[in-house]
Amino acid sequence: MSDHEIMPMIAVFNVLRQKALEADKTVASELAAVVRVGEAPEVQVEEMMWGGDYVARLGTLIETAQDLNKQDFYRAVSHQASSTADDPWVENAVYSFFAALKKRNASINADNLGELRAIWERTS
Repeated sequence: MSDHEIMPMIAVFNVLRQKALEADKTVASELAAVVRVGEAPEVQVEEMMWGGDYVARLGTLIETAQDLNKQDFYRAVSHQASSTADDPWVENAVYSFFAALKKRNASINADNLGELRAIWERTS
């Protein structure tokens, strides 16, 4: 995967990470080994991939989410990549991220995703 393809995914990860940390302070200690505030998300993604528990940790971020607003989420993702929320790559990145995660573990509880739950349910 090229940097052009991975950066949108990293932006989605970074926003999910921030939302999880805001919603549930216990997730900070649970994921402390790989989810570190202030550290580059691409470093964290790489460490989780090498750690072998990438899907489980991303599932924790999804399950910890609290009633996410789609527009605010898209705006935050686009901000991570210095773009705008109406840029088509933002929605594509969210769908791709959720689809890849769901493919690896469809049993993740996405009840807390708020408006993003509909996207989770549409992905295969």
